[in-house]
Amino acid sequence: MVTCNAQSDKALSQSEWAEDSYAGVKSEMDASIAECEQKVLASVPELLKD
Repeated sequence: MVTCNAQSDKALSQSEWAEDSYAGVKSEMDASIAECEQKVLASVPELLKD
């Protein structure tokens, strides 16, 4: 099992996150997804083990 969770280091208000059509949210999510993808790929051999 691979667990992926993250918390933003940025403490912003809702209005600050909403700026530029939530570009900051997208950026944070893109980074989080990329990090999770790496964790999953690194775990594949163990996940597929007998």
